[in-house]
Amino acid sequence: GVDFKDEGEGGLDMTRWLIDEREGEGVKSCYELYATLHHVGNSINQGHYTANIKTVGDNEGAKEKREVWLHCDDGWVGEVLREEVEEERESVYAMFFERRKGM
Repeated sequence: GVDFKDEGEGGLDMTRWLIDEREGEGVKSCYELYATLHHVGNSINQGHYTANIKTVGDNEGAKEKREVWLHCDDGWVGEVLREEVEEERESVYAMFFERRKGM
């Protein structure tokens, strides 16, 4: 299975499993985690679902944007640390990745 630790410095590298028309050009297929869906309960029909979503926000005038993770639980949305998202991996039902630009 995929673990948060698989997503190294350059993202989750899926190059060896994917066919890309630019394969001979040294193009990598790297993906970055941007959301997790969690389920707590006895079955998929019973229980409670929550989500963590990565957004990119302004860093108070800095050139670079800052990564912000939000935890969504029914009507409550609040900021969480990425480490907290990683600690919840036991309850991950689905992980969502996007391809890194320029790879």
